[in-house]
Amino acid sequence: MGVPGLIPFLKQRAPGAFARLRAEDLRGSRVGVDLSIVLCRGLAVAFDAGEHYYLELLARQVHWFRGLGCSPVYVVDGASPPEKNEEKQRRRSLRQQRLAKIVEARERVASLPNDAAEQECLEKLERGYFEVRPEHQDAAAALLSLLGAPIVRAAGEAERTLAHMQRAGRVDHVFTEDVDVLLCGATSYVKNAASLQRGDGDGGGEALVVRAREVLLGLDLSYDAFVALGVLAGCDFAPKIARMGPATAYKLLLAKRGSLEECLESLPGVTESVRSRHLRARELLSFDERFELPPVAEASPPDCAKMRFWCESRGLVALRQVLERLFGRGGGAAHDLGYPAKRSRVESLAENALDVEGPQLADGGGRSFDENLGRSAGDDVQSLADLGREALPDGQGSAGESGPHVSCVEAQGLREELPTKGRKRARSPALAEEVLDSVDRGAESTA
Repeated sequence: MGVPGLIPFLKQRAPGAFARLRAEDLRGSRVGVDLSIVLCRGLAVAFDAGEHYYLELLARQVHWFRGLGCSPVYVVDGASPPEKNEEKQRRRSLRQQRLAKIVEARERVASLPNDAAEQECLEKLERGYFEVRPEHQDAAAALLSLLGAPIVRAAGEAERTLAHMQRAGRVDHVFTEDVDVLLCGATSYVKNAASLQRGDGDGGGEALVVRAREVLLGLDLSYDAFVALGVLAGCDFAPKIARMGPATAYKLLLAKRGSLEECLESLPGVTESVRSRHLRARELLSFDERFELPPVAEASPPDCAKMRFWCESRGLVALRQVLERLFGRGGGAAHDLGYPAKRSRVESLAENALDVEGPQLADGGGRSFDENLGRSAGDDVQSLADLGREALPDGQGSAGESGPHVSCVEAQGLREELPTKGRKRARSPALAEEVLDSVDRGAESTA
């Protein structure tokens, strides 16, 4: 989530830290990408663009990177530290409240089916609700593996791994919206990177580069004092201090010569427990020279044949067409693949709803891999869930705590119903882009 209000504060106090970046500036570079940001952007418009639009968004980004000669590396969140449990519980509670509001709105619409205002309210609530679940990460990992784009699982938070990769020279740029990456030691990061792909003409749009050195110079703080600023102003690993935002924390740090310990001692009501949690948060955020970087595989050409089969197995006709336009057919003409008969939309939705861990390639069901691709089914086929999990180096699949979860029975039933509402609507990437623009603007104003 980052530190609330830190970006507006930096724009005011250290404006020289922000620079414009054009797509051409990335040409030939290595880029580390926070995968959760791409998933959030795609799922945020699922109501209008379709529940699998996040996969199309991901594929288009990989294609765009390769057009610039860039080498992307996608980093997915691993298991978060126990210190984040309180923040995770707070977010889970907020999601449950939003789901409860949707349930209430549906009940009102059911009792007043002709009330346009109630229907509009329900649609607004459903459009604004989304959650990143482990199966989204697995599907994204599987697609990236088929596209030949490297993906690694972070030891903890993705932004921490990205910061250390950049400091080690593994990547030149970091794509994320989380300002925590600077606290973790990154030299810079690219904010609003999606705008680079939506510019007019061949030149593309512009994004912002936030540079750590200029931040420190503008604030006249050391790196350690800057980390203390983030901890005091509010991070995910320590309780929030009342009436303490970036501006107040900055003034306090200047008065206490940048010492987090002295700042905490001067604050009334800060118990020893709260103090120790803030000091621990500093450890979790700070750059660590002993940090062990995960191995990164070399990029490879996309496996078009497997991509087609992967899309067919999930009933993703629209995604298959997008992938063929972007990466070509490869491995023979489409009619050689024996594309299965088109199923009804209801059958596809039912299959996807029951497919919790990813579709399995059953021995007796559908076409064999050998029939589709002319290869040995026994030697070359894995379940698609395994494909997503094995794309990550540790082979453990998505971390259970990486995405939002709602445990109550009512919320679980509603979760299965919510995507159906979006799928009934016409798939509109143009409308999705409008919503994405508004999402980006809202993220920038609240970062």
